[in-house]
Amino acid sequence: MVKIKYPPFAGDRGVGFWMRWSNVWASRQALFRADRSNEWRYSFGKPNPPDRSVRLESLLPDGRWVKEGVRLVLLADTGEGDASQYGLIPLLRALKPDFMIINGDVANPAGRINTEDPGNDDFQCGFFQPYKNFPCAIWATPGNHEYYSPDHGLSFYQVFCTNIFDRRWAEAGLPHKVFQPGTYWEVSDLEGPSKLIIIGLDTGVKGNLDGSKPNSGYLSGKPILPDNSQLIWLDERLSRADRCGGRAVLLYHIPPLNKQEQDVKQMRHLQQVIAGHRSVKLVLCGHEHNHQQYEPAVYRRYLKEQEEGDLCQGDEYPHYIICGGGGSALHSTDFDSGRYQGFRYPSADQWREYLSWGTKVVGSAKINTSLASLMVWLFDRASRADADAAKFRSLILLDIEDGGHKATVRPVFMDDVDKLFDPNSNDVIDVLDEHPKVDMQRVESCIQSSLSFEI
Repeated sequence: MVKIKYPPFAGDRGVGFWMRWSNVWASRQALFRADRSNEWRYSFGKPNPPDRSVRLESLLPDGRWVKEGVRLVLLADTGEGDASQYGLIPLLRALKPDFMIINGDVANPAGRINTEDPGNDDFQCGFFQPYKNFPCAIWATPGNHEYYSPDHGLSFYQVFCTNIFDRRWAEAGLPHKVFQPGTYWEVSDLEGPSKLIIIGLDTGVKGNLDGSKPNSGYLSGKPILPDNSQLIWLDERLSRADRCGGRAVLLYHIPPLNKQEQDVKQMRHLQQVIAGHRSVKLVLCGHEHNHQQYEPAVYRRYLKEQEEGDLCQGDEYPHYIICGGGGSALHSTDFDSGRYQGFRYPSADQWREYLSWGTKVVGSAKINTSLASLMVWLFDRASRADADAAKFRSLILLDIEDGGHKATVRPVFMDDVDKLFDPNSNDVIDVLDEHPKVDMQRVESCIQSSLSFEI
């Protein structure tokens, strides 16, 4: 049986990551300050280019063209910097992506840059070290945890949208030749053979894109202004795609539809924009650390009943997927069946088995037993089961094929990192090996053909 070798982690990254008071506190400070993310994102700097659009081919390895076939990996909730994140990397490398997008929560617990204390440098621990020497460009959307930073998300902007941390990118062996235009952006092949656009949105701390009235629970009492600029920009980009016969994939972190019910109500304007454009083929969210997949007919009913979308797309509606199994603590899937039923991974039975095992592992670990940590133990099953294991990980493949004219979405599930390797081997597998000795038949078996679809 293979032995998986992991690199050393910072002291509080490992078993029971979310049971440790320092991590709980760092990621909950937003409870005591107003969510001004609709304003903060515009204080970071002006978009470059102004239309926030970058050609897909400029992000591909040198000499690669869309018409030759391109593979994108889309995943979310990656950045804990522990075994549950590192254990997915052999599979990521084996899939050989040409471009990777992380859909939020890149740097847990609080999106911090800390040059004096590397153990509390969330981008170093959750991004640069785990993806060291990864062979393709990586872009991201900000999640709620990036906005928990003391600088209100500025560190995310500086890492991905400027050259301020070029040295870190170079030391990590990561390509960074094309910056993100801002915290929300478009990658486009609309004028190429695929006519595909990928749009990454910024949903801030709570997905409150619609804004809210004064005295809405925040200490400041000031109204939270809507992010009209982002929504107008999105409408313009999708209208352009509609006119050109394009296909759009939308990524944003906070899911309005979650656990088969409406979960966030402050995104109605966004859902109405989505409903009004026939070019939208896939909506991909994160935040919830599992995989939930909803058919177009189900998502259409949700838009009509909950968001009062304009429903201008005729019979074609997007698939809607939550895919947040990229490395953080696994969230439960044994929720009750709701109004908008869809597929879930891991199954409810698998989750309950994982919960039982994980609770024993976390309970036997030496973790801070402060009152706050005990409260987390009582009320948060996901944290209680955070045994730091590379089990039940999930991601999405987006393959552009057939000369660029065909785009296929393929969910990928990894039950356990051990199952990627020959069971009769006694090899020691370093998760950071640039050429992991995976069994390619086992890798292919992770790709869920029954859940795949063309867009």
